[in-house]
Parts: sequence; C-alpha cells; structure tokens
Amino acid sequence: MTAVDSRFSWLALAAVPGIGPVSYKALITAFGHPEGVFAADEAALRAAGMGDRVVKGLMAYRPRPELHDEIKKAEDLGLEIITLADPAYPTRLQAIPDPPPYIYVKGTISDNDAAAMAIVGSREATHYGREVSVRLARDLAGRGMTIVSGLARGVDACAHRGALDVGGRTIAVLGCGLDYPLPRDTVDMARQIAASGALIAEFPLGTTPSPENFPKRNRIISGLSLGTLVVEAVHGSGSLITAQYAKKQGRTVFAVPGNIISSRSDGTNALLKEGARLVMTAEDIIAELGASTGKKPDGVIKEVVLPRPLLTPEEEKVYKNLSREPVHIDRLSSNAGMAVHQVSGILMMLELKGAVRQLPGKMFIAD
Repeated sequence: MTAVDSRFSWLALAAVPGIGPVSYKALITAFGHPEGVFAADEAALRAAGMGDRVVKGLMAYRPRPELHDEIKKAEDLGLEIITLADPAYPTRLQAIPDPPPYIYVKGTISDNDAAAMAIVGSREATHYGREVSVRLARDLAGRGMTIVSGLARGVDACAHRGALDVGGRTIAVLGCGLDYPLPRDTVDMARQIAASGALIAEFPLGTTPSPENFPKRNRIISGLSLGTLVVEAVHGSGSLITAQYAKKQGRTVFAVPGNIISSRSDGTNALLKEGARLVMTAEDIIAELGASTGKKPDGVIKEVVLPRPLLTPEEEKVYKNLSREPVHIDRLSSNAGMAVHQVSGILMMLELKGAVRQLPGKMFIAD
C-alpha cells in the first residue's frame, strides 16, 4: 500500500458522519488502522462501543475520490499530513482524549518539542502584556523549550517573536487551513516559524478561520504542551478556554498576575485564585516543570541580550534617555537638550533600526 493510499483512508474515516476525534481515537485503538475500521462488521463496531449514528455512517459511507486531490494539493504546497499512526505525530498531543486524527504541518516536528510551553493571551494586549510575553518566551526558548501559540496578534505574536529572537523553536497552531491567506502583518512571521519550527492545523485545506474553529484549535495548543501560560485575558476569552483544556488534559496552568483594575487581567487573576501557578519569571515555570523538561530546576536562565544596531552620536544621545518604561517625546526633548522636531526625526530613524518602539500618545520605549 502506498503512503498516499494510507493517508486517503485516514482522511476518509474522518469524513464519516458522526465520527469526531474521540470516536476516531477509540476506533483506531480497537482496529489499529482506518482500513480495519472500514472492514469491520456491525457487531464488531458495536463491540468497540460505537453507537447507532457512527455504525450507520460507516455502513453507508463511500469514500470521496476528491480526497486524493486534498493529498495532492498538500504535497504541492510542501505540507505533510501526519497521522496518529505516524512516528512523527507529537506524543503529548496523541495522549489527549480527543487528538486530531491527522494534522497538516508546514515545517518540522522535532523530538525536542516534547518540552513545549504554550503562551496565550489577549489579542488586545497592553504594553505590559506584550513585554512579559516576549521576555518569558525568550527566556524559555533560550533554555531549549519550544514555544506554542496561535499566531494571533497581541500575546500570541509576542510569544512567537520572543522565541524567534533567540533562534528558538516555536509552533503556531492555526484555526484555518494552512493554505488560507494570512493577514499581511503575520505573513513574514509565519514564514519564520515554518523555517524554525512548524505551522500546524487539523482543518482541511481551504477552511476559513470561522469562530467555531478556535476552541478546537485551542485544545491542540494545550495538548502539545507541558503547560499553558496565560499572560492577559478577559473573562470568557479563548485564552481561558485553552487553560480549561490544559486542566482537562492534566497539564499545568500558569498565569501572570495583572493590574487588578484592568479588565484584561480579570481572567488571569481569576486563574490564580483558582490555583494556577503564579509566574513572574521563567524560573517559576522551570522550577515547576524541571523534571518534565529534563532541565535542572535550579539551573540558571541566562538573560538574553540581543545585539543593538550601531547608532550615530545624535541617536545615542536620545536613546540613552529611553528604557523599558514609556517616555513622552517632550521629556526626551528636554532630557536630550534638543528641539522636539529634531528628536522626532531621530526617533523615526531609531524605529527603522529596531531600537525604539512608539506607543500611543507620543510615548516611546527602548526595544
């Protein structure tokens, strides 16, 4: 049997009405392979615990030939279809109650991804949330942990960026088909992630990012990971859904404490009240997960220092007045002893060099 034929049977079984991830896993456990499921009679299916809908669906189902087109299109796009029976299928994901029967992958799955940490949070993250996400992801990736998130703007993007900054591995789990056009501001990051980790989806090619896809996607984010860290989240957000999946999967939930008067911290602070592990540094996570990651809990995390671009004397004069706390342009002008319009031009050059980031209200921070 060819690899294409094997993948066809996996796709075909998933297309049978009434079969979801839980029943799919049960069928594979009982019969070993989709072809064994299709060959089973009604008595054997019922003995495996299948109800009327699944049994009738299997008895009546005829595989659709166009599934071959799906496999061919994936190959043309440079994607892998990795099934539950494939040795490359992530072990931690395979262990959850409802793993996807197969995943589409752009990039590579590594054995080192067994030591993975999910970092999720608000799309509308505050400066604090973005800063914390980047810093923790850098420190964890610098220790060899794979950072898993969802490639959304805000905390997700910052987590991926932190891992990429230090040459670490990161995995993005998407709520659409891997061929679906991504927003312009995430295309370059997705390319970098695929080159140094993987883009993953369980959805067929051509699937649009519909709202109902994201809760399903979130169980994969937590399922790939030793634990899930929530940085910022409002009540009822997708990040809290990911945390709930992590609990059900027996994984550790972590949370960053937030501003008690900010709604964006309501979810994380509530998680802490419910028993989530409080995180202030990457050491807090390593200490909790050290045995699982193979790292010594008392190991020292070296602070990652990224190279700063060369600055002109005028740029240096402005830059030395910046820090990780926002500073208004008027104060920069005063401290540097330069006119506001001069400082504005210098800040623009510093932004282009990646040394400075502008925040709303003419506020600036060192980047």
